[in-house]
Amino acid sequence: MRGLTAWIAAGVLAALRVYASKEETRSNVVTLTHESITPFVNGEALALVECVAPWCGQCQAREPHYEAAATALLKEGIKLAK
Repeated sequence: MRGLTAWIAAGVLAALRVYASKEETRSNVVTLTHESITPFVNGEALALVECVAPWCGQCQAREPHYEAAATALLKEGIKLAK
């Protein structure tokens, strides 16, 4: 049982390390918090906000496409956030 716990802990730490390294890179997707969402939404004429769970496989698979869309739409003055 100890071996399984160690493997699970190592997997979780590896996933967190990958997620943290992704957050450090420059992104055109605005990362919102509970405090920043209302001012962001009220300050934009048009924006798309995605609800994301960092552990969700579908969210992770969609992330590169969402980033590409954010880069393309930024030229049109439309911001994407998560």
